[in-house]
Amino acid sequence: KMYIEVELGNTPQKDFNNKCKKMLQVTKTLYFVTDTEETIRKKLEGQVSMWILSMGGKEKVTGTTVYLTTMNHLSKGEFTKVLHY
Repeated sequence: KMYIEVELGNTPQKDFNNKCKKMLQVTKTLYFVTDTEETIRKKLEGQVSMWILSMGGKEKVTGTTVYLTTMNHLSKGEFTKVLHY
């Protein structure tokens, strides 16, 4: 199963955490598509880190892969950032 989330960095952390927990119930491969690389660097990477902390650390999400990309990179079949846990 594939779960793709469009995320522009406006979701409050609590809601982001809940969204990720739900996604993790479906698959261990999470895809986030956003508008710019800046959104990835300045918002999404931090939100993913905070979500993992809220889960109890990296060992609680072992085997999970988080893909972060922009529409531009996705159209080329590329991912901006791939996070393996």
